[in-house]
Amino acid sequence: MGGIPMAIAIAQLAITAASIAKQQEAQRAQIAQSNKIAQENARLANESYKNSMAQIAEKNRALKAAENQQLEQAGNLALEQEVEALKATGTSITASGEAGVEGISPGMQISDLERQSINNLNAINRNLDTSLGNIGRQRKNLAFSADSAYYSALNQVNSMQMQRPFDPMAGALQYASGALDAGTTYYKLGGRYSKDKGFYTEKV
Repeated sequence: MGGIPMAIAIAQLAITAASIAKQQEAQRAQIAQSNKIAQENARLANESYKNSMAQIAEKNRALKAAENQQLEQAGNLALEQEVEALKATGTSITASGEAGVEGISPGMQISDLERQSINNLNAINRNLDTSLGNIGRQRKNLAFSADSAYYSALNQVNSMQMQRPFDPMAGALQYASGALDAGTTYYKLGGRYSKDKGFYTEKV
């Protein structure tokens, strides 16, 4: 029989197997914990992204309301200006027809009123363009914020990747390596094997 070399090789193999089993258990626990942390990180990233997008959507609705308000206000001002211009023109024509206007012809007076009306309308349009321009810039900033929120969440998720489960093949290779080491120890201590003798010890 193999005697002492066999006993030593078996003990080495048992110790190696126990060590490998413990390592594999620790690896499984570490992978499970890492994946749990990665899942929580992904959940938080998604939650943060949804909150950011909700805030952006609310700001965009406010901008849309402000835009509609500016358009409505400008339209009302323009209409009021046109009505006032017509009234002033009518008053001027009536006054010039009834009593005449010394030094200023009715045509010149009406032209002045029309020019003033056009200037007022242009001022209304300029103010509207300024307001809409500001709203447009704010809307572009919201689009930029949306992109930033997306890539921030993506980077946060990618910072902690899920790990693959423990590979049984890798465990089998570890056991095979341990068995090979035990066999090497057995051989170095003089252990031999043949079909005729089986396991036996040879002096080294």
